[in-house]
Amino acid sequence: MTISHQTVLDKDGQPTAVIIPWNEFLEIRGLLDDDAPTQEELEVCQEAEADRVNGNKDAFVPMSEVKERLGI
Repeated sequence: MTISHQTVLDKDGQPTAVIIPWNEFLEIRGLLDDDAPTQEELEVCQEAEADRVNGNKDAFVPMSEVKERLGI
């Protein structure tokens, strides 16, 4: 996401605030305020749980591979 903004500076030239377009503020606020999972997120979790219960290990990535991909 790219946010269009104007920076507000204090008398010493230090950033103190930003001004962003209202529609971008609403989009950001919606992302931050929406702590309920989406239908898609619920479905993905249900599929993962079904794979776990059914022992479908091929549906998962080993932790060692996750760490390798993340470089940790």
